[in-house]
Parts: sequence; C-alpha cells; structure tokens
Amino acid sequence: MTLGLAVIIVFVLYLIDKHNRWRQAMKVVIGLAVLGIVGVGGLFGWQKYASWKEAGREALQEAEYEAEQAKSAVKKQAELGPVHTKSTMGE
Repeated sequence: MTLGLAVIIVFVLYLIDKHNRWRQAMKVVIGLAVLGIVGVGGLFGWQKYASWKEAGREALQEAEYEAEQAKSAVKKQAELGPVHTKSTMGE
C-alpha cells in the first residue's frame, strides 16, 4: 500500500516536472492546504459552539428549576402563615 502510494507520488511529480507545471502545482497545493486548515478550524469551532449552546441551555434549565423551587418555598411559607422570629416577638 505504501509502496503503491509512493509510486503514484513519484509519477505525478515526474509529470509536473516534464511539463514544467511547478507554479500551477504549487498553487493547487497551497489552495488545498488553506482549505484543509479552514475546514479543521471550522470543525473545532462548530464543536466549541455546540458545547457553548449546551452550557447555556443547561444554565437556563437550572435557573428555571431554582425559580420553581423559590416559588414553591414562597407558596409553602404562605400556607404555613406568618412566622414569628425573636426580633418580632419581643416587640
């Protein structure tokens, strides 16, 4: 497999040299390298964005849960009636 790939690369380089197309070949190689870098950067950015959205969604769910807990605590407090603390009992 490796030997076959090496033969193909040597053949392509031979054709480039035979037809004096080094400048065009270099443009293609640089273009593919830039495209590869942008593609890899896009994949990493996409993963970061997805995890950022998930963290925001979890924070929103946690805030909603805490708000619901606060509502139920207030409702429970209202059902029990007024609570006398030491500061209000002595007055």
